[in-house]
Parts: sequence; C-alpha cells; structure tokens
Amino acid sequence: MKKQRLTVLLAFSLLLVVATVIGCGTLGVDGFLIPVGGGEEFAFVVGGQNDCNCDFSIGVYSVDPDTGKLTPSPGSPFSTGFSGGGTSFIDVDPNSKFVFVPQGTQGGVAVYSVGSNGDLTAVAGSPFVLGVADAPFSAKLDPTGKFLYVTDRANGEIYAASVGSDGKLTLIGAGGLDLPGFPYQIIMDPQGRFLYVSVCIEGEGCESAIDGFKIDATTGALTAMPGNPSFITGNGGRSGTIDSTGKFLLLAEVDDDDVRVYSIDQATGALTQVGNPVPSDSGAFHVVEAKVGGTTYMAVNNYYAGNITVFTFDAGSGTLAPISGNPFAVANDPHFAAVDPSGRFGYIASAESAIVGFTLNTNGTPTEIPGSPFSTQVPDHPNQIVITKK
Repeated sequence: MKKQRLTVLLAFSLLLVVATVIGCGTLGVDGFLIPVGGGEEFAFVVGGQNDCNCDFSIGVYSVDPDTGKLTPSPGSPFSTGFSGGGTSFIDVDPNSKFVFVPQGTQGGVAVYSVGSNGDLTAVAGSPFVLGVADAPFSAKLDPTGKFLYVTDRANGEIYAASVGSDGKLTLIGAGGLDLPGFPYQIIMDPQGRFLYVSVCIEGEGCESAIDGFKIDATTGALTAMPGNPSFITGNGGRSGTIDSTGKFLLLAEVDDDDVRVYSIDQATGALTQVGNPVPSDSGAFHVVEAKVGGTTYMAVNNYYAGNITVFTFDAGSGTLAPISGNPFAVANDPHFAAVDPSGRFGYIASAESAIVGFTLNTNGTPTEIPGSPFSTQVPDHPNQIVITKK
C-alpha cells in the first residue's frame, strides 16, 4: 500500500464526547480532558520516562485556532523539580485550572495552577504524597474534575484522591487497591462510571490484563469488579480508549501488533471481547477516536513501525475496518496524541523530541500542518500531550 508522509492521525471526537464534563463540552477520550468554550487554547506535553534517569519538565504552547500552529508560552518549558525514574502521564482538570503530574520514584503527585498565558505555578503543598504510594505513574481525573486516580508502579496499586478548589489532593480511604502487576494507563468511560487499568502481569513484554473498577459518583471511591483481573488481553497491552458512546473499550497490544475491542456491560462494567484481534502494525501502542463528516474513526499509533493505522469504527457493533491508504507514515516512535477543542487539529508527541500536527480529512486521512513538526522543548522523551481551553 502506498504510504503517505502525512504525519499522525489521531483524534478524539469532541462533539460526541460527553457534554456532562463542561457545559456543552466535553471529555477527551483516551485520558485527555478537553474543555470546550471561550478562551485561548493551550497544549501541555510532559517530558520524561519511567525507565530513564531524566529531568522532568512540561512544555506549554498556545494553539493558533486558524492554522493549528504551536507557539511556546513564555517561560516554557517548566521544570517539575524532580528527576530519575518517573512518568509518561499528565492530566488537566475540566476547567483548565490545574495540571497533575505523577512524580514516579519521587513518590508524589505534582499539581500546578495554570495562568492566563499558560504559565504553570506549583500549588501550595505540592507535591502531594498519597498514602504509601512509592512510584506514582499514571493519573486520570474523573469527568467532573473532583476526583483524581493514580497508579503506583512499584507496589501495583491504584489510589483515589479528592481534588479541592485550590488543587489540593486528599487521599480517599485508607490506601491503595491492589492490581495484579505493573500498571500502565488508566482508562475511564465518558460518564465517569467505570475505570480500567491496563496491567502487565509478568513484567515488560508480558501477558497483559485489564483491571476494572466501579466509581462511586458521590465519594469517588473505587470498588473492584468481580474476578479481577478477569479481562485477560494479549501481550503488551499498554494504551487504549473508550469510545464516545461509552459502549466499547479498545486496547492496543504493542507485542502482538493488534487492537482488541471489548463491549462494556452498561450495568456492571464487565468486558466482553468483540470478534478477533484486529491487525495494525509493528508496536501497536496507542488508540484514539475521531469523528469527521459523520464517520467515526479509530487511529492506532504503531510505535516501532513509525506510522499510524486508521480504521472506520461502527459504534453499534464495535467493528473496525481499515481505510484506504494505510498505514500513514509519521515521525519515529509515536507516543500519545491529542486534538484541539475545535476538533480540527490533532497532535502527536514523538520520542524524537517533536510534536507532529495534522488536519484530519473527511475520508479519515491526515494532512500535516504547515510548520510541523514543532519542537517539544522538553529535553527527554516527550510522552503524553493534553490540549485545553483556558
């Protein structure tokens, strides 16, 4: 098949993703909260990696609403003040007031307030230590922004915390809930009813599983679904998303080079695999949703192949079908991606210390934004990227 040097496709459907998060807007699928409404757009990217001896920093950029161009904000990149084994993850609250970054081996969660020009300032009391968490790794806010969930990679646990109006974190309950191995990404349904954690149950390059939890809407407390880890996947399940209807969970398998689709029981949250695994390409790492011209697409970042595979997605059956032109070449080592609140532009963080931007066409193909790739500014391994309105 003909490859196209069009960089990255990714995207989430902002218009479909739940209106309960912020007024008539939104929750970003795939772990990104994307507020909709007036104000300037900002992009945040965290640099660092759990297995490197790096200094961690956050790059902040303004997003041109007409062209999609990224421009570094004054003072960017912002130092997190920690180094060593760390994180790949970052999240932002629905009102774009606070940014949350797990500190890995430093044992805390750093919280920053977001200024009018996108500048970051550590809130009083940051970083926050949650119970006995030794290596906070991934973090995810619920759609209301009232509760934050953090995995501990060292102890194989997940913690819940309430988020105060000042950004302060307070542990919910006595401590963490057990996970069966090394946790990776936290995946939450758009309604904030169910939370899932992709888990490596034997080590790197291992058999993987999905642990499921129900969320108490009032207290934020988690209750493990019966039989955890009852949802055994393939090998190397890392990152995924729940579609904007909240009916299906999709997980990319980096060692099996495929994507698996699971239907979600709307009462219990239990997962049932839909059909057979769908082939993608080498190192299928990350999957995201986009809705363009009335068609829903799912895009998979293939880490080792340096490309993306795009599928049409049937929101009724959960069926994936590859589009013409796959795969689309991108920068080396594509990590996570995000889309701007208008839904016009998508961005992917590459381990080459660059952010690749694209416009998504109605047939599902991506076209690179003029001026892309944009420098990440962060010195080590850019990973998760988040787009917000302030």
